[in-house]
Amino acid sequence: MQAQWKTIGAVGERNSQRLWERFRLACDAFFDRKKQHYSSLESEYNDNLTRKTQLTDEVEQFVAGENGEETIEQLKKFQRRWSEIGPVPFEKKDEVQQRFKKNIDKHFDLVHSRHREFRKSGGNIQRHFAPKAGGEKGAIQHRVSSLQHEVQTLENNLGFFAKSKILTRLKRNLKKK
Repeated sequence: MQAQWKTIGAVGERNSQRLWERFRLACDAFFDRKKQHYSSLESEYNDNLTRKTQLTDEVEQFVAGENGEETIEQLKKFQRRWSEIGPVPFEKKDEVQQRFKKNIDKHFDLVHSRHREFRKSGGNIQRHFAPKAGGEKGAIQHRVSSLQHEVQTLENNLGFFAKSKILTRLKRNLKKK
């Protein structure tokens, strides 16, 4: 609007000063409101920085439990809380985000390494949970359930094949399976 003001030209001496003062007051009011708006944003960003820093401290202090699923769920809750907190000051964004990510990743890595160690030690999830499910009967029921799921997946995949001569042989093989 200021650039447009310059292109309009003179309006006459009698009205010029009065219009100029009115225009300047409007511009000043606009820039004052703009300054207030950005000051409130800066305050909000600083509050968000404080909240994200506290959450990162909480993640640092977090101790992973023995139950991997519960630990992963808790870590996901931390991540949801992080994303619910709004933006932080631009100059601090990378620093606080890297610190949070480093700590979250450390816990996820711990859970995954425990799972790998369990697998390396000959642990088998089915064997591990079978005694709790009724011994051999539970293991068989689990296997049947797994096979039913596989059949359902294969039937679903059959639905994706269009009617064509080229795919007929592949479809037949899939049906045999």
